[in-house]
Amino acid sequence: MEQKTVGGKVYLIGELGTFDAFEVCRAMSFTLTGIANIRQETAKAGKPVTPHQFVRAIAALSSQDEGVVMAINKCLSVVKRRIEADTGWQPVLTVMNTLQFADIKMRQMLELVWYVMEVNQLVDFFLDEAETSDALAKA
Repeated sequence: MEQKTVGGKVYLIGELGTFDAFEVCRAMSFTLTGIANIRQETAKAGKPVTPHQFVRAIAALSSQDEGVVMAINKCLSVVKRRIEADTGWQPVLTVMNTLQFADIKMRQMLELVWYVMEVNQLVDFFLDEAETSDALAKA
């Protein structure tokens, strides 16, 4: 698990199960392939893909079917937010697949999805290893 700060709040990013990761990859393959292409280009320039690039790409490249919503929900299901006064962690998604915190807006939600994909190496699945292994090692 990794901690990330989004919108001034600290989140704990967990791991997706194997089948959940597969379903996310399948539902978002078009978006992830686009991000992989962006990552290849930015890696050649020695720069990482930023969450902002992902937010724009997912909004532009995602299909409008329920699979994308399912994938976002699966990603958010492994995210927890630090409770004020550092008293513990609370899941960001309720059992009804709604956001637990009203201050999470679309940009923050998609940044959290990005971090889940990054921690779980889902974008890496779509990379061409022969072309990018050296460039990614340098980035």
